[in-house]
Amino acid sequence: MTDDELRLNLESLHANIAELHETVSRAQAENARQIGQLTKQIGQLTALLAVDAENIRALARIAQVHQDRLDRLEGQ
Repeated sequence: MTDDELRLNLESLHANIAELHETVSRAQAENARQIGQLTKQIGQLTALLAVDAENIRALARIAQVHQDRLDRLEGQ
């Protein structure tokens, strides 16, 4: 292999490495963006689940009150 061929191969390798670095950097940035979005969505879902849990507890209390009333009516 001549010096010119070696130089061309090294330049090509360098260009390929630079391109790969750019591709990886873009992919990492996109992954970070997506992780940020998912983290935000998880937080929102967690808040919604907490509200749902409180609503379920409230419905259970209402059901218990009504059951107690029915039990008292049946006992009369």
